[in-house]
Amino acid sequence: MLISVLSSKCFGIDLEITDPADLPLALWLAGIIPMVLMVIIIIFEIFKTSKIIPNAKNGFLLGLAAVAIGLFFDFLAFVPHPNGINILIKYFHQSEYWSAFVLILVACTLVGYIKDKKIRPNRF
Repeated sequence: MLISVLSSKCFGIDLEITDPADLPLALWLAGIIPMVLMVIIIIFEIFKTSKIIPNAKNGFLLGLAAVAIGLFFDFLAFVPHPNGINILIKYFHQSEYWSAFVLILVACTLVGYIKDKKIRPNRF
């Protein structure tokens, strides 16, 4: 959310009054790309420092947890604002919003897969 707010300031867009359907693709990308990169770094660290076995399945499950946490914080961010639920519903109608969650799932699954291959290189 912080990345989106900072990006919107750079683009001169007020997120409180701009309809999500009117947001430029560049603003979506400015929020999605850093978020996915941060999740990748965090998942690498989780696999490195925890007892979670790195594999595609566990990467996917960690991705699901990241998506759930993201949805939770989106609700926390929007619900207190007047008309916040309606704004959140408008975001739910945007494919860019859901593509962020899909990218997180794919990235986390790939990190688990890659880490698994580094541990067991002869595994198919």
